[in-house]
Amino acid sequence: MFVDEGIPPPRLPIRGRLPRICPSTGWTYATYDIPPGATVSPSSYLMHYNVGVFPNPDVLDPERWLTTDEATLKLRERHFVSFSKGSAVYIHGIAQRLLLRR
Repeated sequence: MFVDEGIPPPRLPIRGRLPRICPSTGWTYATYDIPPGATVSPSSYLMHYNVGVFPNPDVLDPERWLTTDEATLKLRERHFVSFSKGSAVYIHGIAQRLLLRR
């Protein structure tokens, strides 16, 4: 994930959303019950600029990925969505990561 620091997060004015369909079992987020089939759409911009996950998000800091705290690293990996996540991931993002890791 050290390479990911060099991949720029979404900047203004691009504030893309990541629409997902809630599973057939429904979902509870905090105090909200999300019904099955509902569309939820987190903001990639807000995920990358969450200071609780990425301290000093405007600063290029490759060392933030060198933490030995597994919980912190997993949280950062989960919030790093420059190219989307899951089945909606952009092939461009996969290719860029492969090229950077050479």
